[in-house]
Amino acid sequence: MRPPRPSPTLKLPLRLQAEHSPLPSDDVVRLHGDAAMQPALSRRSPPIDERNIFRMSAKPYLHLCKKLEPGTAHLPEWPEGARLVEFTPQLAEASHRLLRSAYSQGGGEVPEYPSWLNALLNDPEYDPALVFPVLDSSGRVIAFAQCWTSGFVKNLAVDASRRRQGLGEALLQHILNVFTRRGSQRLCLKVEADNPSGAERLYRRLGFDDFREG
Repeated sequence: MRPPRPSPTLKLPLRLQAEHSPLPSDDVVRLHGDAAMQPALSRRSPPIDERNIFRMSAKPYLHLCKKLEPGTAHLPEWPEGARLVEFTPQLAEASHRLLRSAYSQGGGEVPEYPSWLNALLNDPEYDPALVFPVLDSSGRVIAFAQCWTSGFVKNLAVDASRRRQGLGEALLQHILNVFTRRGSQRLCLKVEADNPSGAERLYRRLGFDDFREG
C-alpha cells in the first residue's frame, strides 16, 4: 500500500514568515531617521521574491494579504485633529513609547529604545517614506505605522485614548495607497489568531484575506 500523501504546506514570502511580532490588539512603523527622509511614492517597491519562502510555523498568528490593483484609490477619513506627518528623528522616541504601550497589552515585546532604534536604522528594508507618524493638534504622536519595502505592515499602533475613532483604518487606507502607487502587487501583515480587539475584522473588511501563494 502506498503511504498517504502529505498535506500541502502553505508557503509564505520570506519577510512574512520571518517576522515574529504580530500586530498588537486594536489598531498596531517602522522607523528610521536621517536626512534622506523624503516622500518617495514614485519609487517602486521590489517585488516579493516567491523563491524566498518558508513553511508556516505553528505560531497562533493569522497571515493576511490584500492584492493591490493598479489605479485603485483608497480614501482615508482622518478623525478631527489628526494629521499625518513626515517622520523625523525627533519623533522616534515618542513613536517607540507608543509601540511599547500598544504591545504591553499583548502581542509581543518591543526592545529598549537604543536597541530598537539601532535595529531599525540598520535594516535593509528601511525606507523613511514608509514610516507614518500621526499627530494630534498638540503635536503628540497618537498613531504610528511601519512597513517593510517588500510590502509588509510590521507595526500599526494607535494610542489607547484615540482608539475606536477610525485612526487605524485611515492609516491603513493611506498605506494601501502608498504601496499601490509604488507598484506593489500586494500588502501583507500578521495578527494574533485570538485577538479580541476586532483588528481582524477591520483587516478583512478592507480586503485582507488569508495568504495564498500565487
